Amino acid sequence: MMKPVMKLVFVLDAFCLVLVSAFPLVKDPSEISCTSDFSCANSSFDVTNLTLTFDPDPLEKGKNVTITGTGIINKEITSGEIKVTVTYNDIQLLDKTYDVCELVEKSGDQCPISTGNKTMSITEEIPSDLPNGKYVGTIYGTDQNDDPMICGTVECQVK
Repeated sequence: MMKPVMKLVFVLDAFCLVLVSAFPLVKDPSEISCTSDFSCANSSFDVTNLTLTFDPDPLEKGKNVTITGTGIINKEITSGEIKVTVTYNDIQLLDKTYDVCELVEKSGDQCPISTGNKTMSITEEIPSDLPNGKYVGTIYGTDQNDDPMICGTVECQVK
């Protein structure tokens, strides 16, 4: 079963990919190379050891990708905020703060989010009209006590 914070991270990543599909069309099949880095989250963060894998890797426009995440929820999360920014070729596309529990409820789960090891996967289609370039998403969240909850980046290069 998909746990709320992990689902939230992947829903936001998928949302970012869908968001950029509204830009000018580039219809050729292309290779998409993505990396993620959650090393900014140290042992005091609520979510640690978060990793993402992409299958297939490299990704391809117009094809499905399965994104799998694993991590550890170290502290029960009853509320909080997550700030997400997305840039395309260094141009900011998104700078928004989300309520954690509202996002969790939209995904079919609810707060509080319990502790423990979590693994989940989602499959999304990469838009076929995704413009070539560099996409960078950053995520930073705090919990009900304003303690650091999650921190990371996902970078995709579309060729």
